[in-house]
Amino acid sequence: MKTFNLTQVDTFPTRICNNKGTLIDSIFLDNTKFQNLSVHSFDSSLLDHAAQILTLKNIIFPLQKYTHTSKTRLMDDKSIANFQSHLREEAWDSVYNSEDVNEMFNNFHCILLRHFENSFPSRYKSYITKHNGWITKGIKI
Repeated sequence: MKTFNLTQVDTFPTRICNNKGTLIDSIFLDNTKFQNLSVHSFDSSLLDHAAQILTLKNIIFPLQKYTHTSKTRLMDDKSIANFQSHLREEAWDSVYNSEDVNEMFNNFHCILLRHFENSFPSRYKSYITKHNGWITKGIKI
């Protein structure tokens, strides 16, 4: 446990039976991140052992910044008309004059992709999000 800077923060027995106390539910925390904490026993008298209440005070975690890049294409009436015009003007001889079906498809695919990439250029947009992944919606509520 010391390898990961973990120390036991609860020292009181959680189960007392026949004047003997045992600590069966232990809490281990990294004391380099959590200095201001307190642990209290809570006896509900419903169970055979006491619950533990951990209170952490003044927790400040740095926000993790994630850079996301999204790829979009400009598709408007002008670019669509440009794409259709290029496809109409294409000779398509390499597709129709081939004897092999695979070669026909590959030629068709190359021509189509070339005109698609030229007519609808890629746009990349980067944005940074700040996120604390360990804080779930339930913890926030």
